[in-house]
Amino acid sequence: MKYINKLKNFSIPFDYPKFAIVISIAAFGFAASTHDTPCLSAQSTCSVGSDNEFTGNISLKGGTPNLATFDASGITADRTLTIPNNTGTLALTSDITPPSYTPDAPFLKVDGTGTAVVGSLTASTPLKSSASGQIAASDLDITTDITPGTALQEIRVNAGATALEYFTPSGGGGRWSEVASGSITTGLIGQPANSEVACFGVSLDPSKTYKFTFDGGDSSTYGSSSAYFTYYTPLTSNCATTYTSYTTNKFTVGLASMGNLSNTTQANGNEDYCYMTGAWPSSGFSPMFYSGVIEFYGTNSTSNTEGFSARQDIGGLLNNGAGSVTGAQVADGQCHEKADYNAGIDFTTITGFGMVIEKIANGSRTWVLWESTN
Repeated sequence: MKYINKLKNFSIPFDYPKFAIVISIAAFGFAASTHDTPCLSAQSTCSVGSDNEFTGNISLKGGTPNLATFDASGITADRTLTIPNNTGTLALTSDITPPSYTPDAPFLKVDGTGTAVVGSLTASTPLKSSASGQIAASDLDITTDITPGTALQEIRVNAGATALEYFTPSGGGGRWSEVASGSITTGLIGQPANSEVACFGVSLDPSKTYKFTFDGGDSSTYGSSSAYFTYYTPLTSNCATTYTSYTTNKFTVGLASMGNLSNTTQANGNEDYCYMTGAWPSSGFSPMFYSGVIEFYGTNSTSNTEGFSARQDIGGLLNNGAGSVTGAQVADGQCHEKADYNAGIDFTTITGFGMVIEKIANGSRTWVLWESTN
């Protein structure tokens, strides 16, 4: 009985105020969990699910009464927006000022600061890339800007008239192609008095035939009636500065001359020059306006050289020594290197012609050198 009495008299102290606080906190937590309230902390679990997902737009207040809302109502599929790893201010597309460019500007380029600027061009000048790969307005250089065709091809407009094209001529075109031209020169070192020089300035090909044409110059130059032949001779060395012809007694000459001076045929086998008309000026008749054609080529007449042979058609007017025309003289002829000429003429060393015509250097006379195309 005494134990039963002790149990009846046993009691545990109880703190009613503290118990009331515990019950209040539990009630608040229960209410929050059952009313789908916003996340209480920025953790991975929100009240609406097990992942960090917000079902509505997100609004922020930056210490003001106003809201800044992230509106995602327009998306139609899952999207990922990546925030850059940098500190800065988010900009809107409306904050970007569009550049101002000149209307109808030809092109844009980036300047040295990395800024896009308007590029300028030169009117009526083609475009090409510069050595640094930049666009530049520059005239085209056919030797560097155009891929060449094969040897001896030519350029023409294609059959559709839409572009240029290379083609290989099939033959049957003109026989001659101009390779040099100029005016008569004088005053060279060693040049005979009153002679004229045509300096070609190109190398001769012994497999080709050449045609040398010269005009009569002007009427202010005319010869005297003193005794001399009109002639030409091949020159060697640098004929732009020095007059150097081959040694004497090297040519065989044949002429058929007709006119007021004489009507003769002539054949000489040991001449210093190639004669043009084979007629000596005489009283009342002197050369004027002489012009002609000399066609020449290599002949392989001596060992290790190409030799020299020519045929010519030359003529002009005659005057009385005072400029008044008194007649005319023409001649067809040939001139060949002598077969026994030991020194030999190397055709490739011929650099021009020296000529004596009016016996007064005619600086207004012009010449053209043509090369055969076959």
